[in-house]
Amino acid sequence: MQATESVSSDPVSTLETRTNAAMQRYVFGDERAFQELYVLLAPRLRRLCQRATDAAEAEDICQETFIKIHRARSHYSDCGNVSTWAFIIARRTLLDRVRYRRRRPELALGEEPLASHVAPNDYCPEVSAAQRRCQGEVDRQLSELPENLRVAYELVNVRGLSYTEAGAILDTSHTAVKQRMHRVRQQLTAALQQLAS
Repeated sequence: MQATESVSSDPVSTLETRTNAAMQRYVFGDERAFQELYVLLAPRLRRLCQRATDAAEAEDICQETFIKIHRARSHYSDCGNVSTWAFIIARRTLLDRVRYRRRRPELALGEEPLASHVAPNDYCPEVSAAQRRCQGEVDRQLSELPENLRVAYELVNVRGLSYTEAGAILDTSHTAVKQRMHRVRQQLTAALQQLAS
C-alpha cells in the first residue's frame, strides 16, 4: 500500500526511471523486481484498459499483460521505455479480446436480437420475421467489414467509447475513428435499404 502511494507522488521521469530499472533487474533474474514492476505499471495499465471496458475485464487484461511481459522478458532489450512496451502489449491484448468477441457475436453484442424487443402483446409474425431478416443482414454486413472498421464499430457502438477513447486504443486519431464509423454506417444503411426494396 505504501509503495503505491509513493509511486503516485513521484514525478513522471522518476517513475519511468524506476520502471525501466525494475525491468532490467527482472530481465537479469531478480525475481523480486517483478513485484516492483507490477506496483509501478499495474495502475496505469488498468486505467488504459478501463477506458475500453469494465473494471473486472480491465483487471483480467492487466493480469494477462503481465503474464505476457513475464514470458517475453528473455527477449526484452533495453531499447526504450518499458511503460510504452507494456502499453503496446496491453493494447494488443485488449484488441485480441475485441476480435474474439467479434467472432462470437453473442458475447460482443451483450444484448438480445432485435426480434426480442417486440412486446408480447404486440407480437406479429410478419414483424418478427422482418426484424430477424434485418438483424441477420446487419450481422452479415458486420462480419464482412475490414478488420479496422469492425474493431472501431465494436469499440464505439458495442463498448460505448467515444471516438477519442477508441482512437487512443487503436493508436489513431479521433477523426480517423469518426471516418471509420461513417463508412460502417453507410454500408449498413445501404444494405438495409437494399433489403427493404
